[in-house]
Amino acid sequence: MPGKVRLTQVQRMYQIVKSEGVEAAIEWFKPTKNSGWGGANWELANQLIKDGRVDDGMRLMEFDVETSPRKVWLLRKTALAHLNNGHPRKANCRLTPAAKCCRSYRC
Repeated sequence: MPGKVRLTQVQRMYQIVKSEGVEAAIEWFKPTKNSGWGGANWELANQLIKDGRVDDGMRLMEFDVETSPRKVWLLRKTALAHLNNGHPRKANCRLTPAAKCCRSYRC
């Protein structure tokens, strides 16, 4: 008899987001995983956006940027996601963090 099927990281985090919120999913992820390569939550973030949970998806993208700030592809993809979801000021701040907009506008 086969053993119990384990959930993937994406499936587990999706369940946590739905039941407890995105911040709880981030807290679950932090101590157990190392995302030094960047973009560990990219698949989940995109799925949340497709499912209409735009703010949750964007928060996961921001978390990936926070944990891997030197990954240019991640910065660009997050900025593009902000643009595509109606947040042009956040997109500009994501691409140019020293820009004047970031000092006057909380991104």
